[in-house]
Amino acid sequence: MAVISSTLHVSHLCLAVKTSAQWLTDNPVLMAGEIALDSDTLRLKVGNGSNTWQDLDYTDADILSRLDSLEALVLAQAQYLSSLAQKLDREELS
Repeated sequence: MAVISSTLHVSHLCLAVKTSAQWLTDNPVLMAGEIALDSDTLRLKVGNGSNTWQDLDYTDADILSRLDSLEALVLAQAQYLSSLAQKLDREELS
């Protein structure tokens, strides 16, 4: 069985992007840490794994003027994925 590398290199970031109407119609539950963009308002929501789109608050980050907030969200997501990869490595080796 292959061992999954615990090194994570983020070179591309893919956000879930939809219009306001599409988000309201679909009303999905965003995964914990999933970043989603409302393309009409350029505002973000971050999933918690249990609330639907309509029940999540927008972040205070405006992506045009607050890229530092977006970067922090991406780094947090990368750290989470790295910790999952390390856990999988330990399970594969045992």
